[in-house]
Amino acid sequence: KGRVHGWVLPPENREPGRKYPAVLYIHGGPTPFYGYAMTYEHEALAGAGMAVIFCNPRGSSGYGSAHESNRAAMDGTAMYDLLQFVKAACDRFDFIDRERLGVTGGSYGGYMTNWITSHSRVFKAAVTQRSIANELIEYASADMAGSSAGFESFQDFMMHEIERSPVAYADQIDIPFLILHALGDMRCPVEHAHQLFTAVKDTHPELPVRMVLFPGGNHEMNNHGRMSHRMRYYREMIDWFVKYL
Repeated sequence: KGRVHGWVLPPENREPGRKYPAVLYIHGGPTPFYGYAMTYEHEALAGAGMAVIFCNPRGSSGYGSAHESNRAAMDGTAMYDLLQFVKAACDRFDFIDRERLGVTGGSYGGYMTNWITSHSRVFKAAVTQRSIANELIEYASADMAGSSAGFESFQDFMMHEIERSPVAYADQIDIPFLILHALGDMRCPVEHAHQLFTAVKDTHPELPVRMVLFPGGNHEMNNHGRMSHRMRYYREMIDWFVKYL
């Protein structure tokens, strides 16, 4: 099966013997990969007193074609890798408080944040960024056109897309949940955010659920949008984890 490589960034000014919350940060793509380079989001979370866990599950590039499998990224294999890596990080580093784990990611990382929080009970808070919630929105409205080819009927295609859409499992998301999205996102149209927010709030009326939409941004607004929006974007994410972890 091969190994999954990853890293743990300790919280800034870590004190010996003290335990800290940790955030699993899932990369987008799914084919990009993490390497030995500084990532602003990771450093911002570490500066706020949290450890950051990040790795290259199956579906990531950089490890050959067998590892770089789109099927593995979507069929639960990548989720298994991520959860196993989190467990290994908690077992190895005693400064991680395994009772205060959060999860976040953008684009595919947002998709996986939605999926992993609705299919596991490991995390205590989540921030999903510019995410995919309903595959039928990607089929009809995203800048990556979909296709129903290969299915016996269009109804079969529709059901297949719903079954692999995180919004269909929104009733299983039962932790504080923050949604960050740009109004001008064409890769993951903002309707993803609207549907996910409505579904989680509808099925859990008392759950802390918040949606923050940014005008004038696109799919990469966290890195290339207006500076004031980018600062608010990161502040929303950090404050959410500080409050709920």
